[in-house]
Amino acid sequence: MDINEKNLYRQKFKQAYYDILPKLQKLEKQRKKIVLIKYFTIIIAHIIYFFVMKLLGTIFLNTGLIIFFGILCYAPVIGIVLAINYGKKFSKNVKKACIWQLIKAFDFINIGIDQKFYKEIIGELHYQAAIDDVFSGLYKDVKFNIAEVYNGTSMNKEDWHGVILEIQMNKKISDNIYIKPKMINNILLLNAIIPILLIIIFLYINFVIIGDMLTILNAGMLALLIVFIFYLVNKIYNKRKISLENSNFENKFYTECDNQIEARYILTPAFMERLNNLKTAFKSGNYWVQITRGKIKFTFETKDDLFEIGNIKYKINDIRQAEQFFNEIMAITDIIDHFKLYEKTGL
Repeated sequence: MDINEKNLYRQKFKQAYYDILPKLQKLEKQRKKIVLIKYFTIIIAHIIYFFVMKLLGTIFLNTGLIIFFGILCYAPVIGIVLAINYGKKFSKNVKKACIWQLIKAFDFINIGIDQKFYKEIIGELHYQAAIDDVFSGLYKDVKFNIAEVYNGTSMNKEDWHGVILEIQMNKKISDNIYIKPKMINNILLLNAIIPILLIIIFLYINFVIIGDMLTILNAGMLALLIVFIFYLVNKIYNKRKISLENSNFENKFYTECDNQIEARYILTPAFMERLNNLKTAFKSGNYWVQITRGKIKFTFETKDDLFEIGNIKYKINDIRQAEQFFNEIMAITDIIDHFKLYEKTGL
């Protein structure tokens, strides 16, 4: 999508936003009330906290202990108060009032989701997923589904929060290719460090604490056994790993597949470069890519609620919320364009 086309969508979206603004203004009083409740709750929580600390001080008469206990308990106690999502219901009310009108500004997207995609998400997250926003659409003859997902018992108690974007590719592949972020503390690093630490601990116990009860031979045999076990674990873990001869890419991602020939056909140098340079409006930290059955699925880990228009931090007429919503919707087309998924050859 060129800049002129994007600006045209921006103008249509702004017009849709300003058309519904009078309707949204009625919710401003509700927003102010929620903000007031939030800060009042935080103040009351602090008062109760310090009152309890003072009471404990009169009981234990140990200043050092009370200070230690107070510091230890402050973060979890106040953290619980701050973690309460005061504006979730408000955000839903705002979204309910305006989402249909705003989405109409984009002719390539609809509210709703493909049921097969929905079942895949629920299955992958072991039926512990709460899905907030769901969209599907067609851009440059490329079908896509996107869902904001909370993995946990509910949206207020999530263990993981992110966006899953599934895009139809113009090529069929039989292989499953998984591209994952390469963490600093990944298993390969642990495989090198853990045996050494275990050997050091064992030798220390053997010769310093126990004395000479076990022989050096036994210690050496145990050390070799530990190294061998972790060698096997490393082999099993890396069985499906593929080496792509791109150091920049491999420093950032770990890639595995069943068919390395097919994977190399899909994971071209151009694709790896695009994935390395991927930036989206989702404010994502880590992201995963799965390519299978003619589809490419991006999973973005995020902290912020996406596709929101009713954040209590901002006045209801603050244009910044609308801009962020617009950018998050356009991120879908940006990804399709970035990876040239509408082309029938290469990635």
